[in-house]
Amino acid sequence: MLHGNTDVLVTNLQLQKVLFFTLKQALNQQLLNESAIEKTYNQPFEAWRYGPVEREIYEKYKVYGADPITERDTENSEYQVLNSVIFQFLQRDPFELIHISHQEKLWSQHETYLIG
Repeated sequence: MLHGNTDVLVTNLQLQKVLFFTLKQALNQQLLNESAIEKTYNQPFEAWRYGPVEREIYEKYKVYGADPITERDTENSEYQVLNSVIFQFLQRDPFELIHISHQEKLWSQHETYLIG
């Protein structure tokens, strides 16, 4: 995903995991409150085979398959506080994040109903 002045290539799989863990950390560290996050991300994450997925965002970028998302997006200044967290998760292997996501309560409670 080409983002602002910094071009960072991100796949849809990676985007989903980074989004999940960034929002979780934002809540845990009180970087943003729940209502600020819900204003933009008001859909629940679903338990999919490769970890949590926000379906609307997945649908928007699924045309890229496993390739990096190449469309340019705009940065929401309200979420700039999350940039360091986002880049921290972008440095991690997406499959490591998948493994970690499988330890989450969301996964264990819904593992028998996996999508995808």
